[in-house]
Amino acid sequence: MSPSAESANLTHAELRDGHRVVIDYYQQELSAEAIESAVGDTTYALDFDSFDLEHSDPSIELGYRYRSGRWAYSARFFRFRGAGGKVAEVDFNFARLGFQAGATVTAKVAVDTYAASVMYSAWSSDRSEVSLGFGLAYQVSEVIAEGSFQSSNNERESYSKSSIEAPLPHLRARYFRALNSQLSIGAELGWLALQEGNAKGEFLAFDVWTDYQATESLSLRVGFQYSNTEAEKTKRGTYKAFEAGFTGLILGLSFSF
Repeated sequence: MSPSAESANLTHAELRDGHRVVIDYYQQELSAEAIESAVGDTTYALDFDSFDLEHSDPSIELGYRYRSGRWAYSARFFRFRGAGGKVAEVDFNFARLGFQAGATVTAKVAVDTYAASVMYSAWSSDRSEVSLGFGLAYQVSEVIAEGSFQSSNNERESYSKSSIEAPLPHLRARYFRALNSQLSIGAELGWLALQEGNAKGEFLAFDVWTDYQATESLSLRVGFQYSNTEAEKTKRGTYKAFEAGFTGLILGLSFSF
């Protein structure tokens, strides 16, 4: 066998040209705060750490990647849903609606993220690669607060909803290493903070994983993710802010063709 033919056979599936479809299951803990108030009013942060959200909530991400030579193009969709409740200890306003101390408050959070990235292989061998690139994550977040307060046989209910949409451009760096023909490790980092006019966004995400190539086309992976995003916006006399941090386990399945 010639050296070039041997090298081609050794090249890991991750480094080959073609298509890849990915399904990732996340078991994550959420740390989040949401604010919506009139400009100049006292702000109150709806802190989800105090709302007895489930310790770890499942979420899912669907992804697609196409690679040609040194360039790789990918698109992903991530969805998270969580809910929790508590008894309000103080009076507070959220989304311009008042909640009374002693009220039973339920908070729900929904996060959808649409992301795309372009990566360039700055250095590679048959088994390793370092890639650099640019990504754009468009995050749509919605927070709902529902409260009920009962006094003297009279029950009062409150309902408020706040949503914020934020484009979060960022730089990306990725490292991949094939330990053998089936087992590999990798890490990926995305980061950036930008401010334009009355809008501000910050993005930080870090993944590490181990991948097992079960067949030439099918691979399984287990990993860990930490991510934190912040978005702030002032518009038409209203100040909105949402910060979300996710930490947890990744279980993934990918198919290459």
